[in-house]
Amino acid sequence: MGFGTILFIFLSMVTLYFGSNKDFYRLILFQLYLCCLGLQDYKTYYISKIWGVFSLILTVCFFDSIHLSGILFSFIASLMYFCKQDWIGSADIGILFVLGLILGFERMFICVFIAIFIGLLFYACSNKKLIPFITCLCFGAYISILKGFTIWYMFYGILAL
Repeated sequence: MGFGTILFIFLSMVTLYFGSNKDFYRLILFQLYLCCLGLQDYKTYYISKIWGVFSLILTVCFFDSIHLSGILFSFIASLMYFCKQDWIGSADIGILFVLGLILGFERMFICVFIAIFIGLLFYACSNKKLIPFITCLCFGAYISILKGFTIWYMFYGILAL
């Protein structure tokens, strides 16, 4: 068995434990999407344009509501891209846009926070100059879809003191 298969099985068990029963199949589909996308970015540092089309179809067909507040992060990433193109790729902006539509502002904030943390750990632990940031976003999105609001309210409670 390959690493991707083992990762998918492990994440399926986590989804079964933490996810809601009524959304289980939607969460498994989202998890499969994140695993495929993250593994392709990790191995090739390249995301083809067909992923963007598939991502929008996934968003429209399988998620009940679309959260426009989450796309704020793709606008910020677009500004970063136009100012300093070697910091972020164009595929990162597209995936941030789609994940923002799915997750909304609160969970997207947690997703980006987790992705930056994982990206910094990757950079510190490896000798590579490039960070597969979409892979980091996929991990952040997975955690955010399961426990994003819980983490958001925990941060909000700490900051509200």
